[in-house]
Amino acid sequence: MKNTLRVFVPVLFSILAFGASAPSAFAATNYFVDPIGTDNASFGTTTGSGAFKTIQYAIDSATTTGDTIDIATGIYPEKLLISGKTNLTLQGHGVGSLIEPASQASSAGITIMNSNGLKIQDLKIHTAGYEMEGIWVYGFAFGANAITGLTIQNTTIIADGGSGQSAAGIVADAAANAAHSGWNITGNTITSNNGVA
Repeated sequence: MKNTLRVFVPVLFSILAFGASAPSAFAATNYFVDPIGTDNASFGTTTGSGAFKTIQYAIDSATTTGDTIDIATGIYPEKLLISGKTNLTLQGHGVGSLIEPASQASSAGITIMNSNGLKIQDLKIHTAGYEMEGIWVYGFAFGANAITGLTIQNTTIIADGGSGQSAAGIVADAAANAAHSGWNITGNTITSNNGVA
């Protein structure tokens, strides 16, 4: 027993000294969403029929920093709430990955609050209705803090408020605690009554 300890301990120390680290018990996960999937905890980690059915279920399942949600081509008739997430990525496959919720006043296709390092990429968002925004970053009116590191790239947003009705592609409310910072909003196509507010 003593000889075993004498051999094991120096090996362990030498591994740590050269910067090796133990594998993380909380590694980021890649989740998949597809209209033919199933919203059940035993799904979501493979494509096609093994994926989740809704994006919101995948968002709610993403509990680790750095998780990615891969959104397959299809129509997703849902409003999304992203709250309390860190470094979450929503990755679509271009305009074929369409988020198209039912019309609802004073709402949004994607609502964001208290989530830093969020990436929204290669999606299409189509909303319709009075003040039915494409993406809405909540602020002090909802008790939401400043968002840092928000990225929205290569996404098509159509906020179709309808005749005489107001709707914007991206809305950012002033935050409760500080100014939003570190945002990267590039390569997007926005068609709306009010553009970016």
